Amino acid sequence: MDTNFDQPDDGDSAGSGPDPARQEANFFEEYGARPFVDADDDNRSTFALDVDTGSYTITRRWLNEGVAPDPASVRVEEFVNAFDYDYRVPCRGLSLHVDGAPSPYDDDNVLVRIGVHLVKEALEALVSQLDRNETVAIVTYGDDSSIVLEPTRACHEREILDAIDDLRPGGSTNLEAGLETGYDLAEDAFIEGRINRVIPASDGVANVGTPTPTASAPRSPTGRSTGSSW
Repeated sequence: MDTNFDQPDDGDSAGSGPDPARQEANFFEEYGARPFVDADDDNRSTFALDVDTGSYTITRRWLNEGVAPDPASVRVEEFVNAFDYDYRVPCRGLSLHVDGAPSPYDDDNVLVRIGVHLVKEALEALVSQLDRNETVAIVTYGDDSSIVLEPTRACHEREILDAIDDLRPGGSTNLEAGLETGYDLAEDAFIEGRINRVIPASDGVANVGTPTPTASAPRSPTGRSTGSSW
């Protein structure tokens, strides 16, 4: 399987010399290695979609300064996440890319890489199809909800795309809070006779708040119908 990826640029240059004060201020916790689990005992595996690349940046900087990094700072998953694998834009907001290879450490195991491509590119494609006078707002819902972009006309495309680019997965999935805030914004920007819609996009199932079909049903937080739907 051919994979194209770009090496991230952290802006560091070789030979800059170590900073003893900064290195002394950095400390890392050694979490150890997770042991193998027999699939006969547990055939399900979960992993977080939070993307962290700090380990790669720290290790590269220390090597550029001629210093061996703390072994506890080297985390394989953060090295893998630091690269762009040029996955295709998902058709429905989320796509999975799976490949595998024999383990270099023994003859009995296979390493599998699961690439998850999220919704940002799909949202960017949606923005390009909007009429200049249409309006977009963006709400995130992790542990709680937060307004990332107030209702903004599509003619300000760069502002909308920048807000989308800044989106990052993280925390829990409080769909209820996200819908509450989303419908508040939809009510504020409501235009009679136009399509007014709240579109949830998530990397996981609702797991905080009230994650039930009733709580997630289309509604206005004020209790009155506004014509907004999802």
